[in-house]
Amino acid sequence: MTRSTSLLSVLLLLSACSATSPEGDPVNALTEQFSRATTQVPAFGGVTFDGDRPVVFTLGSKSEAEPAARSIFGTNVVVRERPAFGGGSEALKGQVTQLLLGAVRDAQTTDYDETTGYVRLGVLTADAVRDAYRVMDDIDFPTENVIVQVQAPIMLY
Repeated sequence: MTRSTSLLSVLLLLSACSATSPEGDPVNALTEQFSRATTQVPAFGGVTFDGDRPVVFTLGSKSEAEPAARSIFGTNVVVRERPAFGGGSEALKGQVTQLLLGAVRDAQTTDYDETTGYVRLGVLTADAVRDAYRVMDDIDFPTENVIVQVQAPIMLY
């Protein structure tokens, strides 16, 4: 009986591992790529989609950001420039918080970045990036002042 229980435990463990593995899952792979872009693209200015293509924004010139973005996404990525300083504010941060936190699954943080003049929205997945823009676009919200970035989950201990 112990051998059967051990075999069953191993099978359950293997099935759980394969069910959560990001390999071959384009959504999880894209989430990981967006997360890498947040930390590895110089002058990172957010992510979005153009149809199904990932878009990486850069604050200012895209010449330094393009090689990093292409190393993460390959040639399928679009790199777009934003002004180095945005038109965000604490008030806009409050609007983003009210509009998106709780309404968009996996949206977890908002912050007004005084050094860049943008409101930052932290999400957990590539799907949340798409959903956040959908919600903002539905009401003509000024997305040009919002940096959407994929970040690690906040762990409360």
